[in-house]
Amino acid sequence: MNGAVQAPVNRAVHRVWDDCNASQATTCGRSGVTRRLFNLAAAVSFVIAIVTFAWLVRSAVRFDSWWLVKRDNVVGETWDYAVWSERGIVFLQYDCQRQPAMGGENKGWTHHAAPLRSKPRVEMVGWLWDFHRGVGSGRTNHRWWTMNVRLWPVVIASGVLPIVWCVAWRRRRRDARRGLCPNCGYDLRASPGRCPECGREREGARAGASGSPSGEIITPGRAG
Repeated sequence: MNGAVQAPVNRAVHRVWDDCNASQATTCGRSGVTRRLFNLAAAVSFVIAIVTFAWLVRSAVRFDSWWLVKRDNVVGETWDYAVWSERGIVFLQYDCQRQPAMGGENKGWTHHAAPLRSKPRVEMVGWLWDFHRGVGSGRTNHRWWTMNVRLWPVVIASGVLPIVWCVAWRRRRRDARRGLCPNCGYDLRASPGRCPECGREREGARAGASGSPSGEIITPGRAG
């Protein structure tokens, strides 16, 4: 094949190869973003699971309460926010009404702990959670809502994603030892560079000198 014919062929080959590389890079980029988001979600879920489990253990032996009381003297309303925990249950409360000042408002959150036996048991109607609310009217305009939540379902739900992450991590390590692509599972033992299935670059692999399919440099004047 002479140089006049070889040059257009080489340009066509390089164009097709560049298009394939661009498509594979886009696929790998999306896969990388998805994996990073999954890792972030798994890390957040793991932290939630650990904190909730520690809270569950403490609530089995101690009663804890957190209070925040705020007041607007212009309209004469007081807002109460409360969080209780005991015997594996968290109690949330919001209360707002018009009432005289009590003298303890706007002082930030207050925490109180006590032995569990000194407090009455919180009764729940629902198996996992309860929610009640009321909208008042009249002179006090009393508005409120309360919610009871059991902690053990939160521990289980938040622990699912970290378990899935651990399983996927072990699978990627196993596939890497077997010479498989960590992204799609394609056999890379005969492909030292990018994965021919999904385009992911193999760890530790180096690209060819010119990025051509075979890694060799094609010159326009080279005979076919």
